[in-house]
Amino acid sequence: YGISQMFFENQFFHDFVNRANAVTQMPLIPGIKILTKSSQLSMVPSRFFVDIPEAFSNQMFATEDGKKQKKIGIDWAFHQCVDLIEAGHSHLHFYILQDATPLHILLDRLLDHYPSRFRKQ
Repeated sequence: YGISQMFFENQFFHDFVNRANAVTQMPLIPGIKILTKSSQLSMVPSRFFVDIPEAFSNQMFATEDGKKQKKIGIDWAFHQCVDLIEAGHSHLHFYILQDATPLHILLDRLLDHYPSRFRKQ
């Protein structure tokens, strides 16, 4: 299997999977990074050569409140995950550094959203 670079616009990953599937049957796992601060919107793209969607950037820069920015980032990642799961991706990889709290919040939301899909019966 392969794990993708982090991305913030799912269409990039969907297009990549379509191109890759033309030449390989290797499973591809999407890589998700939860951005929780507006300062990350310039640091992450410059270090990892990824694009930040304008809609996401606009939401983050619309507030200076750290709690609101964290919520915006978690919401963005949640919607990414839902789209990827609905597109048939059964595995997700999360890039985290130091603080796993946003991931715990995201996973709780996903478990609530898909109560029978991820919980043991």
